Amino acid sequence: MVALWHEKMMLQSQTGSRPALLPDAQNRWAAAVTAWVDDSRCGLLVAEHNQAVVGFIIGCIEDNAPGLAPARIGRIVDLVIDVHSDQSGLGRRLLDPLCAWFKAQEIHEIRVQVSPANPVEQAFWRASGAVEWFDVMWMRI
Repeated sequence: MVALWHEKMMLQSQTGSRPALLPDAQNRWAAAVTAWVDDSRCGLLVAEHNQAVVGFIIGCIEDNAPGLAPARIGRIVDLVIDVHSDQSGLGRRLLDPLCAWFKAQEIHEIRVQVSPANPVEQAFWRASGAVEWFDVMWMRI
């Protein structure tokens, strides 16, 4: 999982529009995954092919912004598919059971942040029913 995540981050870094990775980013991310696995507010699904991880999705339940309904929402922490595999439809096969898990937790709205530099990911989320709410900006000062 760490290798897939790191590859996605490196591909996105080519735009120069995201935060830089720390030297120990992979270790920090692995530690976060370990915490998410043990957190009852998080769901994590992994797809394997020939005993290799070819994708995963992580979602967590969190409080919505104060004053917004519903009070709790789901957040897609990450959806990563191995760009070297030909696992057609894998994103959907990971998202559907995570959505079912959210519904079982009485969560009916989810939020996902998608890089504008990734048109494939943008298209996936739109095809899945997601709509743009607002742009998230990143600024260095």
